[in-house]
Amino acid sequence: MIMNKEKDIELLSAYLDGELSNEEIKKLEEKLSLTPGLREKLAELKRIKDLTRVSIKKINEAPYFETRLFTSLESKPYRNILKKWSPVIGFTALTLIVMLVLKFNPDLIKNIFEEQKLSLAGFYKENLKPLLFASDLSNEDIFNFAFYNQLPLDNTRTQFIQLGSDQSGDEYFEINTAGFSSKEDNFKKFIETLSLNSERKHQFDSMMSSYAHSLQSQILVNDKNTVAISPNLWNYQKAIVADILSFAKASGKGIADAMPVLFKVESPMVEKVVHKVKSNKDNEYIFFTPDTLFIDTFVFDEDEFEKEMELA
Repeated sequence: MIMNKEKDIELLSAYLDGELSNEEIKKLEEKLSLTPGLREKLAELKRIKDLTRVSIKKINEAPYFETRLFTSLESKPYRNILKKWSPVIGFTALTLIVMLVLKFNPDLIKNIFEEQKLSLAGFYKENLKPLLFASDLSNEDIFNFAFYNQLPLDNTRTQFIQLGSDQSGDEYFEINTAGFSSKEDNFKKFIETLSLNSERKHQFDSMMSSYAHSLQSQILVNDKNTVAISPNLWNYQKAIVADILSFAKASGKGIADAMPVLFKVESPMVEKVVHKVKSNKDNEYIFFTPDTLFIDTFVFDEDEFEKEMELA
């Protein structure tokens, strides 16, 4: 016969205490006759209850207990009132203390909030490294970034960042894993159309390499799934276009034939854009984290990073 241990133990205990009805007693005794294990459990419970009755001395009932209890309570009314209202008194006292603190230090809560915000921002800023370092940007990548607003984020070109602007002129970016436009002949066509000699080609390569190095600090990541993107990335894209146009114009060849897309940019505008980017020392970044999004300043130490890479 199947035993429900917890229920059977409760029934056995009630059986020994005489708390079962006649029908329940009859059913239990039938079950006991068919279940040796249940009979053993009954004997064990009986021994425990017998020991308990022997070891515990019954306390004699005190005469007039209720009368003396109520007399004692009536003689201490203030203590009862104090006990009853102690939570309210405690809360009121705490409220008064907080009000006094805020009165003499009104910026306390604001300072606590700012400290927590700085602590959280500091946590997500730890160990930020250039994401574009792993993509090993080529001069052709930089050239195509200028005209197609796409920049590969890894050396397999399976992830890339796409810059753009909406109808209202607000700039945005997307990180995509599909749709990368590989324009492998644009850089080569530019060099061939301008008929650059070795010296001029070296100058152009140096200019592209310089931008590749500068772009590394514009997108940073760390092991806390933080992505930090500098708004200056949009300005770099414009500056690269401006520098390429300026370089092409200086060659004396037809700019329209050399460019993958024709940009009508006047010389003063070219110089203005390039100067703006190269003189901009703004260290502001947009931080994307698993928990939040915020804008804050961050100084990326390129020299320290390069030392770490040399030692790695």
